[in-house]
Amino acid sequence: VLVDGHPGAVLDFTTTYHALDGVILDQPGASEGDTIRGRVILVMLSSTRQFKCLMLAPEKDWKNFSPNFEAVIQSVKFFSITD
Repeated sequence: VLVDGHPGAVLDFTTTYHALDGVILDQPGASEGDTIRGRVILVMLSSTRQFKCLMLAPEKDWKNFSPNFEAVIQSVKFFSITD
């Protein structure tokens, strides 16, 4: 995937939703035992700068939410850091 012209790594995954798994995780729209889909995009802009974006959604809602995530990724613009 390219994010503002920079190559990025994409990781798609699924997991079973558990409200109490040692940490409190509140995933809107998900019930205990539902499958959650996720996508992580990581772009290394330099050796000291990175961009990471994560999307999680109940699998049953993925098709509704994923176009919004893609639109956000396509709208990302990076800028140079100046002192």
